[in-house]
Amino acid sequence: MNNQSTSYIYGRQPVLEALKSKNSIEKIFLLSGGDRDFEKEIRNVIKSRNIDLAYVPREKLNRLVNGNHQGVVAYINDFEYSDLDHILQKIKAANQVPFLIMLDQMTDVRNFGAIARSALLGGCHGIIIPASNSVSVTSDAMKASAGALAHIPVCKVNSLADAADHLAEQGIQLFVSGMNKSVYLHELNLNEACCIVMGSEKTGVSRPLESRADAIFSIPQNDKLDSYNVSVACGIIIYQTILKRNFNQ
Repeated sequence: MNNQSTSYIYGRQPVLEALKSKNSIEKIFLLSGGDRDFEKEIRNVIKSRNIDLAYVPREKLNRLVNGNHQGVVAYINDFEYSDLDHILQKIKAANQVPFLIMLDQMTDVRNFGAIARSALLGGCHGIIIPASNSVSVTSDAMKASAGALAHIPVCKVNSLADAADHLAEQGIQLFVSGMNKSVYLHELNLNEACCIVMGSEKTGVSRPLESRADAIFSIPQNDKLDSYNVSVACGIIIYQTILKRNFNQ
């Protein structure tokens, strides 16, 4: 699971050929306001694949590669993501109580890396992320995690809502982090099979996931600032889980 190499392909024909060859392209950077016909062609090719499409200014493309990019750069990531059912099967085989983390709309790789490091140390069984509009396991994320992402399973799914439904079918509760909720972290039964959902600092957790929550909880705090940094909050949650599961506190 710790195989990872990253590179870029650029130029219209090379990118199209890479797409047609089913290369492991994770994200495509397309020039904002560029050729509409080429944009349509790209969208048609990737519409049934887990490939994120980002519209960026020319300056961004120039920073990514030195050659003639022709308004398109493809990012290849050969990190081996885990299958959600495979993670669940391993947990069951080990006769353990599932503890998962789901990251919704998170785009900061430093927060992702810090969460992965805490998750590994705290005995989390895996991290679930969406295929689009999200962080992924890149060299920057790996560095931010101090190598933890090479050891903890990361699952990439098309729909977090569908993944949440699948977890519910397996008896795993969804505990969603929110602001100013009546349920506090220490009141959750973290000894149960559960998945903790964390949102981005800007938008929080999306409504489809909130609507599926078994509990929406908050971390006690004073009113000096709006909230904890998301990676700090996740660290607190993981520590509370350790206390509940390992020390009955």
